[in-house]
Amino acid sequence: MTELARERLHEMTARQQAFDLLELQVVILGDVPRKTRADDGISEWFRDRDRAVPLLTDEA
Repeated sequence: MTELARERLHEMTARQQAFDLLELQVVILGDVPRKTRADDGISEWFRDRDRAVPLLTDEA
């Protein structure tokens, strides 16, 4: 077991070793905030005219 740990630690960076040794756990306590819209010139044109901003995709 110690040999396996030595090989594993040898292949890891110092940062990876530190996180591995700390055995950190992350708990998400709420929703992730999202950006509501992109404020570019085209979107602004639609909003200035009280029109819905179309959702553009690569498939269009």
